[in-house]
Amino acid sequence: MHPILRDPRRLALYLATWAILGSLLAAVAALIQRAPAPAALALLVPPTVLYGLICLSAWWVCRRTPLETTPVWGLSTQFLMASGQASAVWAGLSTPWALLMSRAGVFPLTVPQVLIGAAALFLLGLPLYSVSMAVHYLVLAFESAREAERRVLESQVTTREAQLRALRAQLNPHFLFNSLNSINALVGSDPEGARRMCESLGDFLRRTLALGAREAVTLREELSLVSRYFEIERVRFGERLAVEQSVENGAERCLVPPLLLQPLV
Repeated sequence: MHPILRDPRRLALYLATWAILGSLLAAVAALIQRAPAPAALALLVPPTVLYGLICLSAWWVCRRTPLETTPVWGLSTQFLMASGQASAVWAGLSTPWALLMSRAGVFPLTVPQVLIGAAALFLLGLPLYSVSMAVHYLVLAFESAREAERRVLESQVTTREAQLRALRAQLNPHFLFNSLNSINALVGSDPEGARRMCESLGDFLRRTLALGAREAVTLREELSLVSRYFEIERVRFGERLAVEQSVENGAERCLVPPLLLQPLV
Protein backbone atom coordinates (compact mmCIF):
# COMPACT_ATOMS: atom_id res chain seq x y z
CA MET A 1 0.00 0.00 0.00
CA HIS A 2 1.16 3.53 -0.73
CA PRO A 3 2.90 5.04 2.35
CA ILE A 4 0.83 8.22 2.09
CA LEU A 5 -2.44 6.30 2.00
CA ARG A 6 -1.42 4.35 5.11
CA ASP A 7 -1.20 7.48 7.25
CA PRO A 8 -4.21 9.88 7.38
CA ARG A 9 -1.98 12.74 8.53
CA ARG A 10 0.39 12.30 5.62
CA LEU A 11 -2.56 12.14 3.24
CA ALA A 12 -4.04 15.35 4.67
CA LEU A 13 -0.69 17.15 4.35
CA TYR A 14 -0.24 15.83 0.81
CA LEU A 15 -3.68 17.00 -0.31
CA ALA A 16 -3.15 20.36 1.40
CA THR A 17 0.03 20.83 -0.65
CA TRP A 18 -1.88 20.21 -3.86
CA ALA A 19 -4.64 22.55 -2.68
CA ILE A 20 -2.03 25.28 -2.30
CA LEU A 21 -0.83 24.59 -5.84
CA GLY A 22 -4.43 24.81 -7.02
CA SER A 23 -4.78 28.15 -5.25
CA LEU A 24 -1.75 29.47 -7.14
CA LEU A 25 -3.26 28.32 -10.44
CA ALA A 26 -6.55 29.96 -9.42
CA ALA A 27 -4.75 33.24 -8.75
CA VAL A 28 -3.26 33.15 -12.24
CA ALA A 29 -6.65 32.32 -13.79
CA ALA A 30 -8.34 35.12 -11.83
CA LEU A 31 -5.80 37.62 -13.15
CA ILE A 32 -6.12 36.45 -16.74
CA GLN A 33 -9.92 36.27 -16.78
CA ARG A 34 -10.40 39.11 -14.32
CA ALA A 35 -12.68 36.86 -12.31
CA PRO A 36 -13.38 36.82 -8.56
CA ALA A 37 -10.90 34.82 -6.51
CA PRO A 38 -13.55 32.52 -4.92
CA ALA A 39 -14.82 31.54 -8.37
CA ALA A 40 -11.29 30.76 -9.57
CA LEU A 41 -10.66 28.68 -6.44
CA ALA A 42 -13.85 26.69 -7.03
CA LEU A 43 -12.82 26.10 -10.64
CA LEU A 44 -9.21 24.95 -10.13
CA VAL A 45 -8.62 23.71 -6.56
CA PRO A 46 -10.79 20.54 -6.78
CA PRO A 47 -9.27 19.35 -10.11
CA THR A 48 -5.77 20.07 -8.82
CA VAL A 49 -6.36 18.03 -5.65
CA LEU A 50 -7.75 15.28 -7.87
CA TYR A 51 -4.54 15.31 -9.91
CA GLY A 52 -2.61 14.96 -6.68
CA LEU A 53 -4.44 11.68 -6.10
CA ILE A 54 -3.74 10.65 -9.70
CA CYS A 55 -0.03 11.34 -9.18
CA LEU A 56 0.03 8.76 -6.38
CA SER A 57 -0.02 6.19 -9.19
CA ALA A 58 3.66 7.05 -9.73
CA TRP A 59 4.39 4.89 -6.68
CA TRP A 60 3.43 1.71 -8.53
CA VAL A 61 5.04 2.91 -11.75
CA CYS A 62 8.36 3.47 -9.97
CA ARG A 63 8.15 0.12 -8.18
CA ARG A 64 7.57 -1.63 -11.50
CA THR A 65 10.54 0.12 -13.14
CA PRO A 66 13.35 0.36 -10.54
CA LEU A 67 16.23 2.63 -11.48
CA GLU A 68 18.86 -0.01 -10.71
CA THR A 69 17.63 -2.63 -13.18
CA THR A 70 15.62 -0.74 -15.82
CA PRO A 71 17.47 0.51 -18.94
CA VAL A 72 17.25 4.17 -19.92
CA TRP A 73 14.97 3.50 -22.87
CA GLY A 74 12.63 1.55 -20.61
CA LEU A 75 12.50 4.37 -18.09
CA SER A 76 11.87 6.93 -20.83
CA THR A 77 9.07 4.87 -22.36
CA GLN A 78 7.46 4.25 -18.99
CA PHE A 79 7.71 7.93 -18.09
CA LEU A 80 6.13 9.13 -21.34
CA MET A 81 3.30 6.63 -21.12
CA ALA A 82 2.54 7.21 -17.44
CA SER A 83 2.79 11.00 -17.53
CA GLY A 84 0.80 11.20 -20.76
CA GLN A 85 -1.97 8.99 -19.43
CA ALA A 86 -2.14 10.80 -16.09
CA SER A 87 -2.23 14.22 -17.77
CA ALA A 88 -4.90 13.06 -20.22
CA VAL A 89 -7.06 11.76 -17.37
CA TRP A 90 -6.62 15.06 -15.53
CA ALA A 91 -7.57 17.13 -18.56
CA GLY A 92 -10.48 14.84 -19.35
CA LEU A 93 -11.94 14.98 -15.84
CA SER A 94 -11.36 18.72 -15.50
CA THR A 95 -13.28 19.55 -18.69
CA PRO A 96 -16.78 18.56 -17.47
CA TRP A 97 -16.03 20.28 -14.16
CA ALA A 98 -15.18 23.53 -15.98
CA LEU A 99 -18.35 23.24 -18.07
CA LEU A 100 -20.39 22.67 -14.92
CA MET A 101 -18.87 25.73 -13.23
CA SER A 102 -19.54 27.77 -16.36
CA ARG A 103 -23.18 26.70 -16.69
CA ALA A 104 -23.74 27.32 -12.98
CA GLY A 105 -22.48 30.86 -13.45
CA VAL A 106 -19.60 30.41 -11.01
CA PHE A 107 -16.84 30.98 -13.58
CA PRO A 108 -18.25 31.83 -17.04
CA LEU A 109 -16.24 30.25 -19.86
CA THR A 110 -16.81 29.64 -23.53
CA VAL A 111 -16.31 26.16 -25.00
CA PRO A 112 -13.07 27.19 -26.76
CA GLN A 113 -11.77 28.57 -23.45
CA VAL A 114 -12.62 25.27 -21.74
CA LEU A 115 -10.75 23.32 -24.42
CA ILE A 116 -7.75 25.64 -24.22
CA GLY A 117 -7.77 25.22 -20.45
CA ALA A 118 -7.86 21.42 -20.82
CA ALA A 119 -4.87 21.57 -23.17
CA ALA A 120 -3.02 23.78 -20.69
CA LEU A 121 -3.72 21.31 -17.88
CA PHE A 122 -2.45 18.45 -20.05
CA LEU A 123 0.83 20.28 -20.70
CA LEU A 124 1.14 21.28 -17.04
CA GLY A 125 0.43 17.72 -15.93
CA LEU A 126 3.51 16.35 -17.69
CA PRO A 127 6.15 18.15 -15.55
CA LEU A 128 4.02 17.74 -12.41
CA TYR A 129 3.91 13.98 -12.91
CA SER A 130 7.66 14.02 -13.57
CA VAL A 131 8.22 15.67 -10.20
CA SER A 132 5.93 13.10 -8.60
CA MET A 133 7.95 10.24 -10.11
CA ALA A 134 11.22 11.78 -8.91
CA VAL A 135 9.85 12.13 -5.38
CA HIS A 136 8.58 8.55 -5.40
CA TYR A 137 11.96 7.25 -6.56
CA LEU A 138 13.54 9.09 -3.63
CA VAL A 139 11.01 7.58 -1.23
CA LEU A 140 11.66 4.10 -2.61
CA ALA A 141 15.42 4.60 -2.29
CA PHE A 142 14.99 5.71 1.32
CA GLU A 143 12.80 2.70 2.12
CA SER A 144 15.27 0.35 0.44
CA ALA A 145 18.13 1.81 2.49
CA ARG A 146 16.11 1.49 5.68
CA GLU A 147 15.17 -2.10 4.86
CA ALA A 148 18.82 -2.93 4.14
CA GLU A 149 19.84 -1.38 7.46
CA ARG A 150 17.16 -3.41 9.25
CA ARG A 151 18.42 -6.63 7.65
CA VAL A 152 22.00 -5.79 8.66
CA LEU A 153 20.92 -5.19 12.26
CA GLU A 154 18.97 -8.44 12.31
CA SER A 155 21.98 -10.27 10.92
CA GLN A 156 24.23 -8.73 13.58
CA VAL A 157 21.81 -9.68 16.35
CA THR A 158 21.56 -13.23 15.00
CA THR A 159 25.34 -13.47 14.80
CA ARG A 160 25.79 -12.20 18.36
CA GLU A 161 23.19 -14.66 19.63
CA ALA A 162 24.93 -17.51 17.83
CA GLN A 163 28.28 -16.46 19.29
CA LEU A 164 26.79 -16.26 22.77
CA ARG A 165 25.21 -19.70 22.42
CA ALA A 166 28.51 -21.12 21.21
CA LEU A 167 30.32 -19.55 24.16
CA ARG A 168 27.78 -20.99 26.58
CA ALA A 169 28.15 -24.40 24.99
CA GLN A 170 31.92 -24.19 25.56
CA LEU A 171 31.70 -22.89 29.13
CA ASN A 172 29.06 -25.22 30.56
CA PRO A 173 30.91 -28.51 29.89
CA HIS A 174 34.16 -26.94 31.12
CA PHE A 175 32.51 -25.72 34.31
CA LEU A 176 30.77 -29.08 34.85
CA PHE A 177 34.05 -30.96 34.35
CA ASN A 178 35.84 -28.80 36.94
CA SER A 179 32.95 -29.12 39.39
CA LEU A 180 32.86 -32.91 39.12
CA ASN A 181 36.62 -33.08 39.62
CA SER A 182 36.28 -30.92 42.73
CA ILE A 183 33.49 -33.13 44.06
CA ASN A 184 35.62 -36.20 43.42
CA ALA A 185 38.49 -34.62 45.35
CA LEU A 186 36.23 -33.65 48.27
CA VAL A 187 34.53 -37.04 48.65
CA GLY A 188 37.44 -38.42 50.63
CA SER A 189 38.65 -35.35 52.53
CA ASP A 190 35.39 -33.40 53.06
CA PRO A 191 32.23 -35.46 52.44
CA GLU A 192 30.00 -32.69 53.80
CA GLY A 193 31.57 -30.17 51.43
CA ALA A 194 31.11 -32.61 48.54
CA ARG A 195 27.42 -33.00 49.45
CA ARG A 196 26.93 -29.23 49.57
CA MET A 197 28.68 -28.83 46.27
CA CYS A 198 26.44 -31.48 44.66
CA GLU A 199 23.35 -29.67 45.92
CA SER A 200 24.62 -26.32 44.69
CA LEU A 201 25.61 -27.81 41.33
CA GLY A 202 22.19 -29.41 40.87
CA ASP A 203 20.41 -26.17 41.76
CA PHE A 204 22.68 -24.20 39.43
CA LEU A 205 22.02 -26.54 36.51
CA ARG A 206 18.26 -26.42 37.08
CA ARG A 207 18.31 -22.61 37.10
CA THR A 208 20.54 -22.55 34.02
CA LEU A 209 18.10 -24.70 32.07
CA ALA A 210 15.10 -22.66 33.24
CA LEU A 211 16.63 -19.27 32.42
CA GLY A 212 18.25 -20.43 29.20
CA ALA A 213 14.86 -21.36 27.75
CA ARG A 214 13.62 -17.77 28.05
CA GLU A 215 14.30 -14.89 25.67
CA ALA A 216 15.00 -12.37 28.46
CA VAL A 217 15.41 -12.41 32.24
CA THR A 218 15.75 -9.69 34.85
CA LEU A 219 19.20 -8.71 36.00
CA ARG A 220 18.19 -9.82 39.50
CA GLU A 221 17.62 -13.38 38.25
CA GLU A 222 20.89 -13.32 36.36
CA LEU A 223 22.81 -12.12 39.44
CA SER A 224 21.14 -14.80 41.55
CA LEU A 225 22.38 -17.45 39.13
CA VAL A 226 25.88 -15.97 39.21
CA SER A 227 25.79 -16.02 43.02
CA ARG A 228 24.95 -19.72 42.94
CA TYR A 229 27.88 -20.20 40.55
CA PHE A 230 30.22 -18.52 43.02
CA GLU A 231 28.93 -20.72 45.84
CA ILE A 232 30.07 -23.74 43.87
CA GLU A 233 33.43 -22.18 43.10
CA ARG A 234 33.88 -21.16 46.74
CA VAL A 235 33.78 -24.81 47.75
CA ARG A 236 36.72 -25.36 45.42
CA PHE A 237 38.77 -22.27 46.22
CA GLY A 238 37.70 -21.50 49.78
CA GLU A 239 38.81 -18.14 51.14
CA ARG A 240 40.92 -17.49 48.06
CA LEU A 241 37.76 -16.55 46.16
CA ALA A 242 36.60 -12.99 46.90
CA VAL A 243 33.59 -11.55 45.06
CA GLU A 244 32.19 -8.02 45.15
CA GLN A 245 29.00 -6.86 43.42
CA SER A 246 27.98 -3.27 42.70
CA VAL A 247 24.56 -2.72 41.10
CA GLU A 248 22.84 0.63 40.63
CA ASN A 249 19.41 1.17 42.12
CA GLY A 250 16.68 0.02 39.78
CA ALA A 251 19.08 -1.82 37.47
CA GLU A 252 18.02 -5.21 38.81
CA ARG A 253 14.65 -4.82 37.09
CA CYS A 254 16.25 -4.41 33.65
CA LEU A 255 15.82 -7.22 31.14
CA VAL A 256 18.95 -8.91 29.75
CA PRO A 257 19.62 -12.00 27.62
CA PRO A 258 19.75 -15.16 29.77
CA LEU A 259 23.17 -16.37 30.93
CA LEU A 260 24.72 -13.09 29.81
CA LEU A 261 27.02 -12.76 32.83
CA GLN A 262 28.24 -16.33 33.01
CA PRO A 263 30.94 -15.93 30.32
CA LEU A 264 32.25 -12.91 32.25
CA VAL A 265 32.80 -14.81 35.48
